[in-house]
Amino acid sequence: MNISGKQFIAGDWLIGNAGAFYAYNPVNGEYIEPSLSFASREQISNALLLAEQAASSYANLPDLDKAHFLNCCAKEVMALGDELIQRAMLETGYSDTRIKTERTRIVNQLQ
Repeated sequence: MNISGKQFIAGDWLIGNAGAFYAYNPVNGEYIEPSLSFASREQISNALLLAEQAASSYANLPDLDKAHFLNCCAKEVMALGDELIQRAMLETGYSDTRIKTERTRIVNQLQ
């Protein structure tokens, strides 16, 4: 998992134009690299417009295609593997057991 600090909008990784921030580790009080960019109002408006268009297309898909898409999302979450677990632990202070339970819950909901 390569955290770049960018936003994924309409298939492109974009750097936000409104500054940046760092995630914070609540256990040791340290900031976590890399910096994460803030989207500008213009970028947010564009993302919302594109999401609205995508939602309209998605709504018109047959149910089996929607199910396939959600199953693919679940597989992608699982493909992030232990890196997702480690990053979530850093950002939340939760145990690996708690994070794995949450990941399982999300994957089950997607499936």
